[in-house]
Formats: sequence, structure tokens, C-alpha cells
Amino acid sequence: MINLLTSPPWRIVQSADQTIPLATYRHLEKQYVESFFATGALRLSSVKRFSTHTDEVRGDNQEHSAMYMSNYRPEEGEGAGHAIVFGIKATEKAFILCTTQTPSNEQTFEGCDYDASFRINDPLRFAIEVGKVLATFRGGLLGPCLYREPPILTLDLGKFNTVDLSPSQLQEKVDQAQRLIADDHEILFLKRKHFENQTEYRMIWFVDNEEEYIDIFCPEAVRFCERLT
Repeated sequence: MINLLTSPPWRIVQSADQTIPLATYRHLEKQYVESFFATGALRLSSVKRFSTHTDEVRGDNQEHSAMYMSNYRPEEGEGAGHAIVFGIKATEKAFILCTTQTPSNEQTFEGCDYDASFRINDPLRFAIEVGKVLATFRGGLLGPCLYREPPILTLDLGKFNTVDLSPSQLQEKVDQAQRLIADDHEILFLKRKHFENQTEYRMIWFVDNEEEYIDIFCPEAVRFCERLT
């Protein structure tokens, strides 16, 4: 994760084998692209709303759900019983805008009625401008989605076997895991591998009050974009 010297704070979430894209793309119906370039109109969806899409192209009913598992694996002869596992559903108050790293929408979003596109030439500065019009904005994240099957994230809890721990030591490990999970936001970028062709890149704005979605006008964000179709 890369922390940026901005206020409110922004962080870029990515794994070691991922790179920061120079640009990302939005594929939409033509009327919404025209409205954005005319007035800066954008609709941001909430974290909770994302798993409710009913179509197969966008809908992932496991959106923002994951299994967290301790990453230590005992050496041969050390015994078993090492794993601590949590099933987690993200509950953050946040709005999300999905973009893609793929310029063309013909195969990426086949089945959607998208007939227009625009490129975001500077995703970070775009996201910063959008944050300025959100009244309770308190920090944000950018990053590519992580595509995994099954949706499992790992926790570094050190070297241990649960069978060798006393009840109090085991509780310490559980508490440690819960602290790590509370500070981890990878779950907001996790999707099933079935959706990997979408090469999704997300912008996330944390807020204090959250609706299912919010319609905003941010003409200052338009200058970082270029209409393609």
C-alpha cells in the first residue's frame, strides 16, 4: 500500500506484481457520458449496493466478502492446527466508482448497453476533486481489483500452532488478527476470478454518512478526462 501526502489522506492499494495505471476508462450509456462532460454529473454507489447488481456481467453476490486466514504453514514434523480463519463482510461507509484498465468495452462488458466511453488521464487527481464535493469525505483509496478463487486474504500472525497455545495465547492471536483486519482494505478490492477480464480499477471515498448512492456534480474532475466515444 502506498500512502500519499494529501489531506484528507489517499492511499493506493496494490500487490507487488501490480503497477499504477497511467489512465483508466469508464464505459457507460451515452447520455451519462454527455451529462458528465456537460456538468460534471456522477453517480457514486455505496459499498452495500455493489453486491445487489442482478445482471451476470456486473453482479457479484460475494462482493466485499472474504475469508481471512493466517499465512503461516508449519514445517514438516511441526504438527497441524495452525490456521485462524475469519469470515468477513465489509461494512465501511464509503462510495465507490469503478473504472477499467481496458480501453475497449466490446468484450469486457459484453451484455451491457454501454455505447460511450471516456478516459481518466489522471485517476488520483480526478479522485481528489471528487472528494472535495463530498461533505463528510475523510480519506480515500485507489487500486486495481484482486481476482481470486476462492476469495481468501492472508494475515501475518507469526509462527504458531493453535494446538500449542493456551486459551489466553489463542485469544491474543485472535485479537491480533482482528486488529489487522480492521486496518486492511483489500477486501474492498476483492472479486471472484470469474470477473478478471474486467480489469477493474476502483476509487473509494470514505464518508461519515452513507446512502445507497449519491448524485454529485464535479466539473473540476472533467479536466482530467477525455471523451473517446
